Amino acid sequence: MLNIGILGCGKMGRVHAEVFSKNKNCKIAGLYNRTKEKALDIKKNHPDAKVFENWQDMISDPGIDIITISTPQIQRLEQYRLAAKYGKHVFLEKPMAYGLNDLKETLEILDNSNSCFYVDSQIRSQPTILAINKEIHKIGRIFHIDMEFSMYREDLKWKHKLISGGGILRELCGHMIDQASDWLGEARAVTSNNKIILPGREVEDFTLNLVEYSNGATLHVSASYFDREGMLYKGRIFGDKGQINFTFSSYSPDDAMAIMYIGDKKEEIKIDIPSTEDINTIYPGHMDSFKKEIDCFVKCVMNGEKALDTLQKEWNTSQVISASYESSRRDCKVFLPLEDFDAKNLKDCYQYF
Repeated sequence: MLNIGILGCGKMGRVHAEVFSKNKNCKIAGLYNRTKEKALDIKKNHPDAKVFENWQDMISDPGIDIITISTPQIQRLEQYRLAAKYGKHVFLEKPMAYGLNDLKETLEILDNSNSCFYVDSQIRSQPTILAINKEIHKIGRIFHIDMEFSMYREDLKWKHKLISGGGILRELCGHMIDQASDWLGEARAVTSNNKIILPGREVEDFTLNLVEYSNGATLHVSASYFDREGMLYKGRIFGDKGQINFTFSSYSPDDAMAIMYIGDKKEEIKIDIPSTEDINTIYPGHMDSFKKEIDCFVKCVMNGEKALDTLQKEWNTSQVISASYESSRRDCKVFLPLEDFDAKNLKDCYQYF
């Protein structure tokens, strides 16, 4: 039995607790949150879990095997160092690090560690995306993809401060950029516009990006916190033989849709909806994608594997995101690979509208 410690008991911490507890090889054993009330709230469903007074004690506790991390990015490097020191396996939410420099140092730490660090990319396991992957070969060579996710959010949380390492580009577009790389390959250049619209926010709440790929294809990805009819992931995939349009959301399986066009023929792509017991109650629109990711991670841990592919994908995605910030800062196209990007320079990367 693997004992799980939940580090960060907000919304994602609740997801982790729910999904890990359904895996027959796992038990929720530890909880830590800066405000103890959130940890105590999760404990109601896991009465045997210990609520720790600080995260250092939880990571170093010999009774904890796995740490799940969904804390502010500026805190994570120190947490990763300690987890690797004590041989803990780590399941973590995107984005992985505060900036490229922190990510590079984390990867260096893991070179000398037997810990499995697994970056959650639930969009890759979303049933809509899995259904598209079965049919996408029919539209031929992909030359362009449009992707968008917008929502309405007026509140000011830690996610809107510099400690997050970035705004809506990192929080939400990272998932779309990550998935696009599966379809388009290696990114080579980024041109962007990152804005701060709402006073009081310290990171972007509007982003517009054109990503160019080594094979000549392009990705247009945008997001904002100002769409009152948003909350949908939307995409259009253009190939030289056809097109696929899709939508899905975080909150309802009914929003999942994929349509393929070949010539003058229109065909709905069948999406396999999982059983109700496998659908996450906090983000039901993602259905069983968190379960698939967590089950894969647990399998890696039990087999002694390091999940290096998830780390490489996170490095590639972080390169594109960092290049977007640099493009805004320099007001020009930025080519990859990027040697480094220090998130401490974020404040210079925005247009203030």
